Amino acid sequence: MRNANEAFVKYSFASPGWLAAIHGIIVERAAWESKTKPNLHMSICEVFYNAPPHLSDKDGKIAWSCVIAGGKVDFQLRERDDVRFKVLGDYEAIVPLGRFDTKGDPARAAELAALGAATRAAGKLRTIGQRPDDADAMTSVHDAIARLTA
Repeated sequence: MRNANEAFVKYSFASPGWLAAIHGIIVERAAWESKTKPNLHMSICEVFYNAPPHLSDKDGKIAWSCVIAGGKVDFQLRERDDVRFKVLGDYEAIVPLGRFDTKGDPARAAELAALGAATRAAGKLRTIGQRPDDADAMTSVHDAIARLTA
């Protein structure tokens, strides 16, 4: 029997199946959270460079973006700048971060933050803006995504 925290299906990081799955997770979480947070908002864009040719566009890039306002989700498979938080990074350097499940443990969350800082220090990751930490922001979907990332 599988552990309740174990994903039944795993998708290669940033593959079409993975992108569809994260879209579903975000839509579900936004619908749920907007019930108690009518001013729910979040906006993010992630761009991965030097991605494998079978996953990326002709420039070796994969991008996704999402803007949430209330329960409405605008999820797109493109780069955009009208977001509060943007992540730009080398595909291979980002994969371990995408797979890292904090399991809701503050010590593991600190470990993930340290891995991210090391990746930034190595010049493989850049962030623009900040993740919102206010009461109307959507809670993290990172762990749910990490659990389905191969």
